[in-house]
Amino acid sequence: MKWQLQSRIFYVGFVDQSADLIVCLEIPLATLSCVGFIDGTLNPTARPGQGLQEVVYNGKDRVHGLKWLAVALPDGLILYLFGPIEGRHHDSYLLALSGLLALLEQRFGAHPYCIFGDVAFPLSARLITPWRDSDIQYLHQQHFNRAHKAVRVAVEWSFRQIKARWPQLKRKDTQQILRSPLRPLYVVATLLSNAHTCLYGNQTSGYFNLKPVTLDQYFIV
Repeated sequence: MKWQLQSRIFYVGFVDQSADLIVCLEIPLATLSCVGFIDGTLNPTARPGQGLQEVVYNGKDRVHGLKWLAVALPDGLILYLFGPIEGRHHDSYLLALSGLLALLEQRFGAHPYCIFGDVAFPLSARLITPWRDSDIQYLHQQHFNRAHKAVRVAVEWSFRQIKARWPQLKRKDTQQILRSPLRPLYVVATLLSNAHTCLYGNQTSGYFNLKPVTLDQYFIV
């Protein structure tokens, strides 16, 4: 079974307003204009029938589930959401399937903006990953990794806040493949979490001291 359903939630006027969201990291060898943080997350589900157990089983977490890919902004909003696909897939597969890097290249244009991701993703001009432990030889590489990790955690906060505000997403009995509307549930939860962030901010916006857009600005058509 192919789970190629997708949804994309874009921050309105992202390129024009991204200058207000840049996080500049003063680290050895580079000053990076980071405007977001990418990660994948596994949303556990009930064990499915109809021969789908192996398809959606994630060996790393040892649960059945569906995976999502998201980009979070330093103002606390989730910029981009892609999924769901079978839980057995790696984050790098989600990235390739999403076409996000090409989209970033198109949207950023000549601007030297990038997003941060962990080592599960391929390094590129638009997606900066840390050094792998096996490749670290110098002190500046350690400094880079520490600075990178300190801000990249923001996307993990975003995933946690969605499940904290919508606890039914954590209940396997409500997350049944082919029986529950799993994609709409997660998409709506993300949209409403973004709306809540517009009104009250969240851990990420507080950490970076950035005020999100207003609710009217976010939902403008």
